[in-house]
Amino acid sequence: MSWLLPPVPQGDLSAEQASLLAEWQLDRGQITPPGELWRVLLRSPAAMRAVGKLGAFARTATSLPETLRLVGVFAVVWQRGYAFEIAIQERNLAAAGVPRHVVEAVRQRDYQNLPDGIRTVARLAYGIADAGTVDARTAEAALVLLGDQALVELAVVAAYFAMVADLAAALSS
Repeated sequence: MSWLLPPVPQGDLSAEQASLLAEWQLDRGQITPPGELWRVLLRSPAAMRAVGKLGAFARTATSLPETLRLVGVFAVVWQRGYAFEIAIQERNLAAAGVPRHVVEAVRQRDYQNLPDGIRTVARLAYGIADAGTVDARTAEAALVLLGDQALVELAVVAAYFAMVADLAAALSS
């Protein structure tokens, strides 16, 4: 991907930027450095911190069952065509034991071939990614499946990954 502004090289980090990268890794429990988008966001430390905190929540702190969270993320990034995150989520789904045919059914929106919970989450995530909303039937099914807290968290997760995909597109050339 080509960026409008180049990612800040490791050797050119200010003390504030280096501290922010360390905070980003600590928030996620990661030892690997973030991808290039985050190094572009370092040009605005306040923006990176705000986006990063929401991302840490979306990746590590929700009450959602992990498989359902991953399905929601995958549906959104697939809809947005965000190749960087699609590759990560495909690996995460495989590591979580989600069969390849289920991932393919999510990708194709082949809802009738998805287990009930995954079907509901995929419909909700695609609805958010497509139009920013979902139909009443999907919302009710998600509420029954997840309850109030997890439904709100799934909406936050889906909206966050849609935003990150859009942000990467906006900052690329």
